Amino acid sequence: AVLIDGRHEPNVKHWIKPAPKQFDIYYTKGNTYQPDFLVETDGEMLICEVKARNELDDPIVKAKAKAACLWVDEANKIAHEMTKKRWRYLLIPHDAGTARATLAGLTAKYGLTEV
Repeated sequence: AVLIDGRHEPNVKHWIKPAPKQFDIYYTKGNTYQPDFLVETDGEMLICEVKARNELDDPIVKAKAKAACLWVDEANKIAHEMTKKRWRYLLIPHDAGTARATLAGLTAKYGLTEV
């Protein structure tokens, strides 16, 4: 949250931590999750998920990431038709958010299009 705060990242317009049931992504039949943060920057919309590095290969984490990438693909089809900002999904290891990290750097390194 400190990293994406507008005082530290001037291109961040808005960000939220979704409340339960506010932004559900279905990853298996009957199972949903809410991403850690939704971020609007000057140029795009981000779904940011932070996980412990040792959990990145967990099957459930991968299922959630795959579902989020599919959601982003569909959202980007609509965004393109409506000339709106594109979406991107980030799966960020917990230890990548150092004091010197930037949102642009994390986006470049951890932005996913498929899992």
